[in-house]
Amino acid sequence: MARLANAQFTIEFPETDDFGAEDIGFQIIYDEESKYYRGQGATLVPQLQTGDINWTSLPPEQEINMPQTDWRKGMGRDRTIGSNWQRYLKADNCDASALNKIIPGPRVQQATGATLDGTPVRIFESASGVNYVAAGEKIYSLTSGTITEVWAGAGQTITDVAVLDKVYIALGGSNKFYFSSDMSTFTEASHADSKADLFTVRDHYLGKIINEFRVSIDPSSSTPVWSVAEFIGGDSNTIGSSAYNVNWAEPYEGEWYFGKANGMWIIDTSGSARQLYKAPYISTNNYKPMLELQGALYYPMGNAGFHVFTTTGGPVLISPALYARDARGHTGRPMAMAGDAEWLYVCTEPLSGESTKLLKVRLEDVDGDTDYRWHGAIAQIELDDVRHMRVFSPGVTSNPELWIAGELSGTPAIYYIVLPKNYSEIED
Repeated sequence: MARLANAQFTIEFPETDDFGAEDIGFQIIYDEESKYYRGQGATLVPQLQTGDINWTSLPPEQEINMPQTDWRKGMGRDRTIGSNWQRYLKADNCDASALNKIIPGPRVQQATGATLDGTPVRIFESASGVNYVAAGEKIYSLTSGTITEVWAGAGQTITDVAVLDKVYIALGGSNKFYFSSDMSTFTEASHADSKADLFTVRDHYLGKIINEFRVSIDPSSSTPVWSVAEFIGGDSNTIGSSAYNVNWAEPYEGEWYFGKANGMWIIDTSGSARQLYKAPYISTNNYKPMLELQGALYYPMGNAGFHVFTTTGGPVLISPALYARDARGHTGRPMAMAGDAEWLYVCTEPLSGESTKLLKVRLEDVDGDTDYRWHGAIAQIELDDVRHMRVFSPGVTSNPELWIAGELSGTPAIYYIVLPKNYSEIED
């Protein structure tokens, strides 16, 4: 059952896929005992006029039709009054983001095939345009909803994957990384410095992180040229204290950004490392993950915070919990995210015993009011720990796909959703 709920009304869709929003012809009425029911409310009689349609301005026995088609201001209000008519409290498995439409949420499909070796680490696309996931010690292809093992690994747990001229596979700072140009043959790097916990890519540079940060334009060479180290800790030229690991590294506007438990750091175009912001409190959830999308940098903070950062505006709090304080089950910690040309998709940490909620957000002007518009949950994913998300485009003639990898009660699983090619025709 798909439901769009509000303190004054609720809209429900039946458990079927073969209908459109325009086919549902019932009226939703709210009574004073906070009960929802379907019925036909009488229209206002001509003798009664009011400039403010609400319960206090009407006779107590009057039932009214309250038609509304525009919900683009998103989730976050327990009452839609005044300037907030276009908001709703929360949604379950339906999407109210398009003008004059409320439609069932997208179909969530589970990838099947090979059993994942362990916790998913990263979903990535090779240079040849194939979708893959690294999980445990192995790598698998994700094609037509099927999981297929393509590399059995080297006996070490994969800690990260990056794509530059080749696919690079990090196996932790004590082991040399592997690389592949065709995802068929995998080669261990030979140079002593070819080790990494994490990777990041900017332009034609591969950055690697252990307790230091170095970059190279030829990381697969037997004699790669690695830059002079910018140390994560333990040196006069540091990227923060060595007491805190880098949780995530992300390029943004031509510079390297590093999220640590205690703050955000940057190595700018001159090669200088400096701290941009101190975290309000230390947490391993800070800045994990970070994502550059449409000219901004997004990242979680602590247990429920979520920020958007720009070089002109600095960090701005836009967490679901800020916009929808009463939307129980929808405002947990943002665990993973992915974006396309229209929306940023976010999976939030669920309540105990529940599944993660899939929300989407963007900065949008609705009738002259510009704000971040959260919509959700457009779907529920049968995971309680989401590790990575990615939007994959199979080709120009195919719909893009949103892939979501994580675990449910410790068992790894992968799901995907077919996204619209044209958001103006979202119901298609």
